Amino acid sequence: MEVISVKYEDKINPKTFTGKSYKYYTAVDVKVGDFVIAPTIGGDRIARVSEINIPEEKVEDIKPYLKTIEHKIDRESYMKFTKSMLKVVYMANLKGNDVANILIPKLVEKKFIVHRYNSHSTSSIYLKLDYGLSCGIRIADHNGKKKYHYRFNVLKDYKGDKVVNRDNLVSYFFNYDELDELLVMVEKERQEKIRKYGLGNYKRYMQKESQDELYTRFKRIKEAS
Repeated sequence: MEVISVKYEDKINPKTFTGKSYKYYTAVDVKVGDFVIAPTIGGDRIARVSEINIPEEKVEDIKPYLKTIEHKIDRESYMKFTKSMLKVVYMANLKGNDVANILIPKLVEKKFIVHRYNSHSTSSIYLKLDYGLSCGIRIADHNGKKKYHYRFNVLKDYKGDKVVNRDNLVSYFFNYDELDELLVMVEKERQEKIRKYGLGNYKRYMQKESQDELYTRFKRIKEAS
């Protein structure tokens, strides 16, 4: 079978195909620019063919791991879907780990120091930003415990209040399809903290907080994937 490269469709901006290329075998005839269904560990993804006729010696090390593309997508039918329609379909199928994998590279690109912790007892994922100076994000498919407080909360199918003030602590809530709005709020939080403390103190406070035992459990994400 022929070896090809594809780029996955962006989950936030449907009909755009950027980022890293991935190698596959293909059981169907394709040309550059064709749309295909690409199997992945996390489920099928829409992808666009970016390269064909790749010599097998170039993928010798990964050949045992290559998956096979078996289906093409009719280009005309695909293009009839509006971006908003495709986004609704994507968001309905997103899991918490997908949301984390969308957010983390964008946060790292914005120069946040990001630490991640996956709960062992639930499906919740926690992100600490700048050692907590810019607060944190909780990603989940269920409501959290009242005794815990996160400034930013991303909940699947959330339909409650967008801003909740409890015990003088303000929390913001977002649905899975509101990640762009979340990123704006997170950047605003950092700007307000820097304006309040000054950049020098902000960095000193980060250094102090980095010694907290908490960060032996949270994993630092050092670069965007």
